[in-house]
Amino acid sequence: MKVFVAVLALFAVAGAEVTEDFGEYFENFKPNITLSDITFTLYQRKHNGSGIQMFLGDKESIKKAGFDPKLPVKVATHGYQADACGDSVQCLRKAFHAQEDCNFISIDWSKYSKNILYDQAALAVKPVGIHISKFLRFLRDETKFDIKKLHVIGHSLGAQVVSFASDEFPNEKVGRITGTDPAGPIFQNLPNKERLDASDAHFVDVIHTNTIYLGIFRPSGTVDYYVNGGNNQPGCDKWDFFCHHNMAHRYITHSVKNNKNFDSVKCKDLKEAVEGKCNGEKAPMGIGATAAKPGIYYTKIDKAPEFC
Repeated sequence: MKVFVAVLALFAVAGAEVTEDFGEYFENFKPNITLSDITFTLYQRKHNGSGIQMFLGDKESIKKAGFDPKLPVKVATHGYQADACGDSVQCLRKAFHAQEDCNFISIDWSKYSKNILYDQAALAVKPVGIHISKFLRFLRDETKFDIKKLHVIGHSLGAQVVSFASDEFPNEKVGRITGTDPAGPIFQNLPNKERLDASDAHFVDVIHTNTIYLGIFRPSGTVDYYVNGGNNQPGCDKWDFFCHHNMAHRYITHSVKNNKNFDSVKCKDLKEAVEGKCNGEKAPMGIGATAAKPGIYYTKIDKAPEFC
């Protein structure tokens, strides 16, 4: 594990240099993706924690799962070396259902996210993301739920995956995308159309917690929150990059679970956010982030939150 962490850390540091040569290859490469390896599972309060799988093109699976277009729709997916049974998805499901009945859809693409070769997992991001968009389009066409009220949450590489959620909706966009420490290596210098950015939904909020190694450094949303300057999260050892990285999804889950936001301060620029020297207006980070004006924010958090 120590060797793996060291290699990934070096890859992250070199990300900016690697990306320039990788960008064109990334855009044109067509990995062999088996669509049946990407699963969509619906959870509702009445299921008592049990999920029912739905399938692209299968109307009966939508009916059998009991999707209710009158309920809010939340979609969540995991990141690198994870799956939809992990905390970034299941704790979020519990948090949403603690607050309201909703259609919570987990997306599992672990067949590709668990590739030990990070670049191969990254190459799967776009085709997986487009397949997700096709499924959401099929679901909307069959059930007529309001796409503008759809909230999609992705962690790490999963945040880059969900950047393509609106691709199959001509002249439309999903309502909101929340990216929790979107993956940085390879994606840092890719063009906007190949990574998460503010144009991917009507509102995109991004929580940055490990910009030095695993997360993206550049602003990537309508609002970008640099927690403790984008690094050094509470409860994490200094060199435990995964802990700092994963704290982002814990923050959003804590916010949803408790229906409470984290106070943030607007910054003039990214430099101010990283240095924690912001003096602008206050705004919420978390489930209530839509109340914030577009821009870059600094968020000070001193204690690791309970989240699951």
